[in-house]
This record gives sequence, structure tokens and C-alpha cells, in this order.
Amino acid sequence: MREDLSSLTVDLSRTQQGRTAGHSLVDALRYLLESQKGYVESLVPADAGDPPTGDVATNLRLGWPAGRDPRGEILGRYVPDARGKGTDVVVFSRDAFQVARQHARHLIPAGQTARTSWQAVWHEGLVAEGIWEPRVRDGSRTGDIETRAGGARFRGVPIAMTTLYGEDE
Repeated sequence: MREDLSSLTVDLSRTQQGRTAGHSLVDALRYLLESQKGYVESLVPADAGDPPTGDVATNLRLGWPAGRDPRGEILGRYVPDARGKGTDVVVFSRDAFQVARQHARHLIPAGQTARTSWQAVWHEGLVAEGIWEPRVRDGSRTGDIETRAGGARFRGVPIAMTTLYGEDE
């Protein structure tokens, strides 16, 4: 039994070591939505406070349980068929990292920072490509995008629903 426990501990350690910063963050964001410790709102400000879609299953994936208000903190905004490209996207607020670090410590390795995590999401190809260009400030990429709807703008990191839920692998 002791050897089995030791083997399991080594396997878990190797699994955690093999995880990249970007994948760790995406896994943590998915965990927050699935465990209803966070939720995503509609991009359109007039729709804030209502589920982002008319589909119960999609709303559940976005942290909105059927028949009741969501719990936790707002993690980002849902953009269906982003810019007519046929891709449903969640634009995560950069503050979502802090929520993930607080509520999903088991998925965010110690010492992992928000900046390196969001950069890793871009470098590991986990962002929704070909929809928005990254914002540029003083000649350098900021690591987020800006989108507008209903007279309001929102900045964040765009991740396709298929990437968030591992459906594009």
C-alpha cells in the first residue's frame, strides 16, 4: 500500500510539472465556471444580469445554472459568433487570474503570476486567433484585445469555447 501511495504521489507530481502556465490557467477558468465559483456575462451591457444565451446548456457552461442567478465573480464576457467568424468566445478579464488563484489553487502552480499566465495563454496558442488583433501600446503588445458592443468596450483575453472545454483537441 505504501508503494502504491508513493507511486501515485510521483505520478501526480509529474502531471503537475508537465502542465504549462497557459493550460493551467485555462483549466482553472473552466473549473471556476463548472463549479459556479465564477460566471460570464453577455458582452452587450443592456443584457447584463440575464443569462448570456437562450440555451440552457451553454449558459450552464458559462456559470449560469438554470432557474437561479449565478454565483461567484464575473470572469468575462461571452461573444457568440465573434465578428461573424463562427466562433463562440469568452473574453476573460485579466482580473480573472486572481479569482482563479484564490478559488483554484490546486490548478495554479505556486509562483505563477498573472502576467506570465496570460502571456503563456497567447504563446501556447490558446487564444481565439484571427478574430481580434492584440492591443498595442507604445509599440508593444498589451496581451489583451478590446471589443465593443452596445456602446461599451471590454478588454480581455479571448478564448474560444471549444478551447476552454477541450473540444478542439
